[in-house]
Amino acid sequence: MKSIYFLGCTIGDVVLTFIIYGLVAVVLKHRYWIRSFNFRSFVIVLLMAGLFAFVAEWVAIELNFWSYNEKMLIVPVLEVGLSPFLAIVVNPILSFIITHKIISTRDTR
Repeated sequence: MKSIYFLGCTIGDVVLTFIIYGLVAVVLKHRYWIRSFNFRSFVIVLLMAGLFAFVAEWVAIELNFWSYNEKMLIVPVLEVGLSPFLAIVVNPILSFIITHKIISTRDTR
């Protein structure tokens, strides 16, 4: 049964990554912003991912989807778990950086 739970979390992370991509596209007014991934788009992704990470963790805790044990490191001020917070922030950023590198390499051929 745990594998279904982890599958759901993984699908949720993928959906959040797509949502973040779409919102960055709206903010930058450029559907293919990933082609020119730069510091500005990085900061926008970082801010959006951080906001989504906080809200997702806060909602999950408030709705008792899960709880933290005494070993979980907590992000000060935000009061959410460090590892789930970082996962939601780092995964989209890495995905976008890798995608940008692949696109850039392909375009130079």
